[in-house]
Amino acid sequence: MAPVLIVLIVFMSVLAIVKMSFDWSRAHKARLGDGGSLRTSELKQLIREAVGEALEPVIDRLDEQDRRLTDNDRLLLDEPSSETLTEESDD
Repeated sequence: MAPVLIVLIVFMSVLAIVKMSFDWSRAHKARLGDGGSLRTSELKQLIREAVGEALEPVIDRLDEQDRRLTDNDRLLLDEPSSETLTEESDD
């Protein structure tokens, strides 16, 4: 009877240790997966937002330069050329 009891105790101890290691592994994975990681789509969205915010001032400056160039082109087209002035003064 004693050898059966010893085998039973060893077997139950091994089962208990294996079960505790599985439980610990599941708990450890659950802790890591609860908020410690991002999906690829979430990471891409964060990058898009950060790049968009960083580029806003650059885009604003480019728009302002474009407006200035457009205004200068209009002024140049509105001003009479020197040839036009000389032709009108001859008349």
